[in-house]
Amino acid sequence: MSKLFDLDSPLMRILNKVADLMILNVSTLLFCVPGLFSGYVALQIYTTEGIVNLPAILMFIVLSIPMGSAITGMHFVLLKMVRGDEAYIVKDFWKSFKLNFKQASVIWLIFEVAAFLLVLDYKIYMGSDTFPKVMLIMTGVVAVIVFIIYLYVFPVLSRFSNTIGNTLKNSFLMSILGLPRTLGMMVITGVAFMLPVLVPDLIYRIFPIYILFGLTLPGFLCALLYSPLFKRFEPEVKEEELSTEEELLAAARAIQGADDAEYDEVARIIQDDGMDEDDK
Repeated sequence: MSKLFDLDSPLMRILNKVADLMILNVSTLLFCVPGLFSGYVALQIYTTEGIVNLPAILMFIVLSIPMGSAITGMHFVLLKMVRGDEAYIVKDFWKSFKLNFKQASVIWLIFEVAAFLLVLDYKIYMGSDTFPKVMLIMTGVVAVIVFIIYLYVFPVLSRFSNTIGNTLKNSFLMSILGLPRTLGMMVITGVAFMLPVLVPDLIYRIFPIYILFGLTLPGFLCALLYSPLFKRFEPEVKEEELSTEEELLAAARAIQGADDAEYDEVARIIQDDGMDEDDK
């Protein structure tokens, strides 16, 4: 019975992983809540008054900028957890957050614009009898493509250094290459985020679960699916001999398109942040 509570026992390893997911989820939410709240306010103004409030939209855009970097940092830590690598939850999250802030912010804004245009097209098509139904079908196809790219783009950004264009392109190619896994990721993410929308009364009962695991649990399950696919494109190195910073530098040339200037930028950020002995 005493062995059940040993530090190396299966039960304790599971509890440690659960605690890590909780810490990582709260860390990610700290950067997502302002954007989500401002988006909710803008949506409420639109639904109640029927107008697009420009100040509310601008506030949403500004406050939502860190969300892309937060999701990128979350996936960087989740991939380490899935592979059983030693992960310093907050430290590794913050390091990836800073390293990918510029690209992740731009990519996040691209997805916001894409989502806005898709919703606008949907409302136009549904409110008019002059547009052919095939346009609505095409909008649905584009929405699915945007969704599967979204599922991969931030995990790809967290692991590989590349241009924004190549990151988006490679995310789409990976989603096609790992199509069975992609379908699983679509189901996991779709259920996690659509459940409160489809069953609004349920959100009050499961709200604490979403606060603790709403982002990291679906992300962890998705990481289990995309991790084997990523390994096919990663440099062949011995993981146990690399620190967190060295892993990022090694991955900087893993996918075609990363030039010397981008690699030097990665190296500069890591050098400025410092390489601690705890990472080795």
